[in-house]
Amino acid sequence: MKKLILFLSSIIFCFNICLADDAKIKDDSKGNKTLIVYYSWGRNTKVVDKKINEIVKGTIFEIELKVPYTTDYKEVVKQAKKEIQNGVRPELKENFSGDLSKYDTIFIGSPNWWGTVAPVIMTFIEKNNLEGKTIIPFITH
Repeated sequence: MKKLILFLSSIIFCFNICLADDAKIKDDSKGNKTLIVYYSWGRNTKVVDKKINEIVKGTIFEIELKVPYTTDYKEVVKQAKKEIQNGVRPELKENFSGDLSKYDTIFIGSPNWWGTVAPVIMTFIEKNNLEGKTIIPFITH
């Protein structure tokens, strides 16, 4: 059953990407550009990021924490729950140093932590002006 759900989810994701307006998700003659921003604790989100980039040929930015989460799964689950409950915004190792004004579309990827995005994603969103951008979120679980 788990394999069937994963398979169907993958098909739905690919179907949505294929239906997206090419002018919005690919570099084109009008200068539209795509940025793919993601945070990946267990590397699953990174895999999806690479697949998206194969299609859209965008610029990739991996969000990293100034103080990385532990690699212990049980401990990071506890920490993530506390951070989400308390609205914590972990400090980024570095903010996106590029010029966001040159991007029309921004994919933002995160692992699913307690039914929402990882707190570090909220840090990125709050530190950057995304006004006027087409935002396409993706979550891995």
